Amino acid sequence: KITGRLPSGLSVGGLAAVTDREDAQTFRIDGGVRERIQIAPVTGFGVLRLQQEFAPSAPTVGTSPTGLRRDVEAGTPLGNLLVRDAYAGGVDWTLRFGNGDYILGGSAGLSHVAGDAAAIALVQQSSPHYLQRPDQDHVSFGPTRTALTGYMGGLFFEKNSGRHWLYSAELFAESPLFEINDVGRIGTADDIDAFASLRYRENQPRGPFQNYQLAMYGFSGWNFGGIL
Repeated sequence: KITGRLPSGLSVGGLAAVTDREDAQTFRIDGGVRERIQIAPVTGFGVLRLQQEFAPSAPTVGTSPTGLRRDVEAGTPLGNLLVRDAYAGGVDWTLRFGNGDYILGGSAGLSHVAGDAAAIALVQQSSPHYLQRPDQDHVSFGPTRTALTGYMGGLFFEKNSGRHWLYSAELFAESPLFEINDVGRIGTADDIDAFASLRYRENQPRGPFQNYQLAMYGFSGWNFGGIL
C-alpha cells in the first residue's frame, strides 16, 4: 500500500492485495468418502484514490478506480457462485467560492462485473437489485447474461457558512445495474434521490438562549421506473 501527499497538492492512496487459494476437507455421509474441494480462488484486489487540490480556494478533483480478478474457471462450482471480474471507477469534484461559503460538487462513475451466467444471475437477484421482481417493467432479469454494466452520478450545492442562513440541495442516482459490492459497498441500486434543506441559526447569546436554529428538510426518492 502507499499513501501520501505531494507538494503539488496531489493526495495519493493505493492498496493492492492477493489472497491465496483455500481448500476444505469434506466428508460424504452417504458414501463415506473424504475429499478436498476448493472454496476460495486466488484473488487479486486493487484500490486507488487520487485527489488534486488547487489554490487559492482549495477546489478538488478526485478519482477512485477499483478492480478485482478471481482465478475461477468457467463451469466450475466456484465459477457458478463468484463473479470473475469486477471493475469500477469514478470522478468527483468540489468547487468553493465566496470565501468558501458556497460549495458546488458532484460525482460520476461506472461499474462492470463479468463471469459465468449463473454467477451474474445471483448478482441480479441479490438484494441491491432484485431484477426478478414481477411488479416492475423498467428492469428485467436475464438468466443468460454474463456481464452487467451500470452507472451513478450526483450533484450538490450548499451554503455551509455565514451568520444566519444555510441551505443545500442534492440530486443523486444509481442505475439498476450499478454494482460495486466486490470492492466497495452499495445497499440499493435503482435509486434517484433528491434532498434539500434550509436553516436559520443564531449563534449570538441573547436572553436565556446561548443559540438556536430553525430548520426545514425535504427528501424524496424514486426508482428508474418513476415509482416514488
